[in-house]
Amino acid sequence: MGVIIYAGDDEEFRKGEFIVMYGEMTSPPTAPEVTYILHCESFPLSMAREWGPLVEYRLVVIPRKGCRGITEGDNILIHKSAKVPKKNFNTPINAMLKWGDRNRAWKAMKDVPLALAEAFHRVNRIEGIEEQRIVSKARYQMEEEYAKAALVFGTPPIHSSVTWPKKKSKDDEIPFGFRASDQYADLIITNAPEVRNELRTIGHTPSTVKKRKETVVEWL
Repeated sequence: MGVIIYAGDDEEFRKGEFIVMYGEMTSPPTAPEVTYILHCESFPLSMAREWGPLVEYRLVVIPRKGCRGITEGDNILIHKSAKVPKKNFNTPINAMLKWGDRNRAWKAMKDVPLALAEAFHRVNRIEGIEEQRIVSKARYQMEEEYAKAALVFGTPPIHSSVTWPKKKSKDDEIPFGFRASDQYADLIITNAPEVRNELRTIGHTPSTVKKRKETVVEWL
């Protein structure tokens, strides 16, 4: 039995034979002396225990949501890159959202965690649904830096002050693409399958909406 390693980046593991996957496991980690690297949204401990017996050599998991709730034991390890101290990202976030020189902004923010950058983009560019679609595609089809680049080069700088994202309770959560003043947001989502599909496409479905896309019947 091999090992499953939770890490913050994969630079140290891109040596010898390795296979990189994005979003989901597309190759079973059963080949000897091959490192499998998975960039994903999350990889809970229960999933690691399911895959553990199948890992022949090494499976490196880079979860976007971090390693909270993961404990070392058996064949599960946590790499030092997943235990980085907290950093102050105020200047890089301001660069991403406000600086007019986008090349300079890119150099300043490219070390910001993608989840944090997306959270700030989401509350400061509520109307940027097309931008979020591009970021979502880049995140799961290419390396993470391309998704970050999309947030910089695909987003015009804002001229207002930066709004900080706040953790909301599920009852107060505002669906992506809607404003806090949209009284009928929940009603629209409940009754419009095309809207639900749009939210699924950009990866921002409310907890009450199923992940699988629906077939939309259109009138000719």
